[in-house]
Amino acid sequence: MSRIAVLGAGGVARAVAGGLALAGATVVVFDLDPRAGGEAVDVADVAAARAALERCHRKHGRVDILVNNAAQGGG
Repeated sequence: MSRIAVLGAGGVARAVAGGLALAGATVVVFDLDPRAGGEAVDVADVAAARAALERCHRKHGRVDILVNNAAQGGG
């Protein structure tokens, strides 16, 4: 079973994470917004993103796939 980290939890990233979870993957989501359903991480901060992925690795043993789909909405 694959272990997947998804950076971003809105729109496309939410759909990707949901589809992968339905397919049986262990999915860990990181997003700036803590209400997004994952771990609150500012993935634009390299040190914060690296630390989050290291925590994911320690908890799940490995990360097989990284989906970097974090984006900032314009307005």
